[in-house]
Amino acid sequence: MYTEDFKCTFPSDLATLTKYVSLVLGFQDFVAEAAIVNYYGMDSTLSGHQDRSENYKDAPLFSISFGQTAIFLIGDETRAVDPLPIYLQSGDIVVMSGRSRLAYHGVPKIIKAKLTPWLGNILPQVFTLDEGNGEPITKKLKITNSQREKCCEICDLATESNGNDFIDENVTERWDNFLDEYCSRCRINLNVRQVLIPGQDKLE
Repeated sequence: MYTEDFKCTFPSDLATLTKYVSLVLGFQDFVAEAAIVNYYGMDSTLSGHQDRSENYKDAPLFSISFGQTAIFLIGDETRAVDPLPIYLQSGDIVVMSGRSRLAYHGVPKIIKAKLTPWLGNILPQVFTLDEGNGEPITKKLKITNSQREKCCEICDLATESNGNDFIDENVTERWDNFLDEYCSRCRINLNVRQVLIPGQDKLE
């Protein structure tokens, strides 16, 4: 549950990343307002569930994976539909929108990653989960030059607002060490979502 009593400013770098993806996919008005971080060991699971706590359920949900590979299952708005299995590797982003926004989903198993994209040697992929002929579909993200230019404007604004400290070599080194050590044996999942209905300034 969300509450006005426990909230803080949303991290600007994560907001920039999800704004970039949302613009490319055509979600012009998406605003990142909340995030849930799930930590998985190699024996962890996540039972099937729906994400229904947000006031505004028409906005997409962004799920970003780091570290070990997950078997991700996504079905429909009832448990009667057989789920679709998807391998989620480090760096992959799932965007749940449309019918899939309220679909039951879960993670039954974490498996050892064969590749190490968290070390920067493999480009990530972005998948959208939306309704197609009544069922969720998956497709890889393709970025046109015009979309890239529009999204880079967002990145430039983020860089300017952070000044010369946007990239800190010490932070980068610590982050690389963390990824090398932690992600080699665990999985981290970031779920970013919009909570408020457009025009709302607080929870009611």
